[in-house]
Amino acid sequence: MASDKENTSESRPPVIIFVLGPPGSGKGTLCKSVLEEPKIFGDRFVCNHLSVGDHLRDLCATDLRYKKGDLDLNTIRDHMATNTLLPHDVLIPVLEDWIGYKVAEPSAFNSVLLVDGFPRSMGQALAFEDKASPLEDGQMCSKSICKPLKVIVLECPYETARSRFLGRRRDGADDEKRFETRYSEYIENMKEIRERYKDIIEPVFAGGTRENNLIMFKDTLKSIQIP
Repeated sequence: MASDKENTSESRPPVIIFVLGPPGSGKGTLCKSVLEEPKIFGDRFVCNHLSVGDHLRDLCATDLRYKKGDLDLNTIRDHMATNTLLPHDVLIPVLEDWIGYKVAEPSAFNSVLLVDGFPRSMGQALAFEDKASPLEDGQMCSKSICKPLKVIVLECPYETARSRFLGRRRDGADDEKRFETRYSEYIENMKEIRERYKDIIEPVFAGGTRENNLIMFKDTLKSIQIP
């Protein structure tokens, strides 16, 4: 007979790992590459990936302007168009909705979720924590989402990040002004975020070749002890 600990862990919300880094540091690329190695966290866990930026762009892909449940697509679209941070009371329901959908999938049981591009501000971090509960060994979170187990910070030199960002030209939106705005915003907001998560931060150098960056990223993930 399975133990209570085993029964509980089988249906708990996903383990959350935030993946942060300046624009152009390769957050999405590295996270997507990890999905190609199904057992990156061993036999007990399935790895999932949420690119917050990509998900927001997908939500805004329609020309319709409406509010879907708690997801305020109109406000999301307006902030995406002006390259400004979403209010946390608009963004957090988006994350809850996505995570809740994934938890409902059988493959999400015992899963680790890499959330890249979040939080981008201290307000977002605190709002997420307010909705989440600690992940305890072998126990379910008391809420639908858990607080982050680790925060991986990709360290990438300014010139390297800038060159990558300008080179990708996503939908004509990745111009120099947008990079400077987002880079400055990242540096400023990370001061508080680093302090908040100093006990669980894992820095990873991401200024090398794609192959070397991926090796270091995977090694860091494999070193994480998941309860």
